[in-house]
Amino acid sequence: MKLVKSLLLGSAAGIAAVSGAQAADLPVRKAAPVEYVRVCTAYGAGFFYIPGTDTCLRISGRVRAEYRWQDSETRVGDTLGWRARARLNLDARTATAYGTLRTFIRYELTRNSGVYGAVQQQASGGVAQNLTVDLNKAFIQFAGITAGRATSFFDFYANDLNWGGLPTGSDTYGNDPVVLAYTASFGAGWSATISLEDPASRRVTGAFFGPLVGPAGVVYPFIPQAHIYAGQRVPEVVANVRVDQAWGSAQLAGAIHQINSSNLIAPNPVGPLAGLPAVIPDTEYGFAISAGLKVNLPMIAPGDVLWLQGTYADGAVNYLGFGNAGTLRQGGQNPLVANLSDAYVAPNGDVDTVKGWNITAALLHYWTPQIRQSVFGTYGQLEVPGFATSAFVVAPGAPAGAPATVFPGSFAADFDYWQIGTNLIWSPVRDLDIGVEVLYRTIDPNRRVIDLTSAPIAPGVGVAAAPVFRTIDKDDAFEARLRIQRDF
Repeated sequence: MKLVKSLLLGSAAGIAAVSGAQAADLPVRKAAPVEYVRVCTAYGAGFFYIPGTDTCLRISGRVRAEYRWQDSETRVGDTLGWRARARLNLDARTATAYGTLRTFIRYELTRNSGVYGAVQQQASGGVAQNLTVDLNKAFIQFAGITAGRATSFFDFYANDLNWGGLPTGSDTYGNDPVVLAYTASFGAGWSATISLEDPASRRVTGAFFGPLVGPAGVVYPFIPQAHIYAGQRVPEVVANVRVDQAWGSAQLAGAIHQINSSNLIAPNPVGPLAGLPAVIPDTEYGFAISAGLKVNLPMIAPGDVLWLQGTYADGAVNYLGFGNAGTLRQGGQNPLVANLSDAYVAPNGDVDTVKGWNITAALLHYWTPQIRQSVFGTYGQLEVPGFATSAFVVAPGAPAGAPATVFPGSFAADFDYWQIGTNLIWSPVRDLDIGVEVLYRTIDPNRRVIDLTSAPIAPGVGVAAAPVFRTIDKDDAFEARLRIQRDF
């Protein structure tokens, strides 16, 4: 019996050995390597390595809901505004022998209604609303070069703390230019930049007014014209010197702006300007300079900061924060800013520039880590050429060929303007803001002007006759906003 058991155990062992040898001869398929997403700590929180590359990527964004009230000058004008905005950011960075190679993309999708600048469909009784898709930013940075759509290197305080637009020495409407810039870094936070920027983003031109044509086809004398731009010839040339350190930041910036006109002034056969030849205005150049200071105030509360900025412009009013849409009254036509222009064209074809300046201050204070408040304001002045403050018009009912008379206040005026406001924001959880803002604006011309938002009080007689409009000596506006915003 023992012999049989030994034979069976020996046979089993032999079979197992043979089976093992045969199994060792079979091919074995290795598991495919798994590409895990790795955290990238070189550029701050939120970055990760794109699998299979040495490029770090951060995906972030924002959703904003905003509700706005603003008084209206006319019955057809809106007093309410509704906005929903989504933002998506892609920030890709790669370490190279020349420093960090960065590519940044920002898309914004916005649904506006009411006073947020939508087109009013008055004729059909429709609703003022629009949907915009904006490539807000798209630039490459490498070895000191910035190329693409980015914030202008003139800008410093670009409405960082306020929601409603202030004329602050930068483009209030976020119309960032396409730039080609080089920044030299000198260490200890000091840098200097020279930038060529898209001039279209800085052009401001008002409504066009030409000669009046009388009932018998007679051309009456010239009415001052807002400057009309010709094609682009020279880019905006922007330069700055900047320092960023633990205490805060400071910047000096300047810009050169070409004013090349396409206005064609016809001869004046009659009236006080009769005999002037046809003239095509020559090219002029405007400029702007700005100084800004940002001071961190951790001694008051962590996160507190003070901004101060002053700007002067001659023939380049967009650098004061003005755009064609009328910054002082967004969502409703302002009787002065509606015709604001970089320059005006005189009857002899000369281009005369608009000059102005403003100062801005803004303070952010954290009452608690979850509750913060901003207080901000700006004050400034604009001066238009003297000849642009009057227009040559024909009296109502005058016969053909009658001489024109000077009608003061029909076109533009020098004016002061100021704005103040505050907002209060509660952040119950990280990256969620719930806040309200109130803002008051006023514009004060140096004399009475025609209210361009009003209908004529009395119509003129004939094509050349001048209708009579209501005049005003001041324009102001009050607005309030509620904002709910989540960043991620």
